[in-house]
Amino acid sequence: MIALLLACAAQKEAPEAPPVEPVVELGSAPERPLLGVEVKAPSAPKAIDVRAPTPEAALVPGQDLLVQGSATVWEGALVVELLAGDERVAKELVTASTAAPGRGSFEVLVPVPEGQSGEPWRLRVYSSSPKDGSPTNLVEVPLSGP
Repeated sequence: MIALLLACAAQKEAPEAPPVEPVVELGSAPERPLLGVEVKAPSAPKAIDVRAPTPEAALVPGQDLLVQGSATVWEGALVVELLAGDERVAKELVTASTAAPGRGSFEVLVPVPEGQSGEPWRLRVYSSSPKDGSPTNLVEVPLSGP
């Protein structure tokens, strides 16, 4: 019994701890950043991803170039162009298997003309703006010319 009385007396003498406040309340941001914590937003996937050809792939005159990839674009509509220098030497239109907001795959053969050499070659893949038709989501892939 004496031990119980002593324990009760000890509890009365102990100072009360201050209430613990939450670091961040739900639906709000902290007033100051938490030290040692780095928060990064997840990166959004590119609207157009070209898987083939890879950069610096060699072109063969007179043969078709296989272009493959995936896209999330308006109506799934894509434009694929082959350029020698600043001159467009081939243009193909292709529709991805799914339109935005979904992500669809695409595949198209682009003819590589004969008789062109020496220029820096590149592949351009883009979607056309529904507002004014200008190129949007442009992806360029440098290629090794014939």
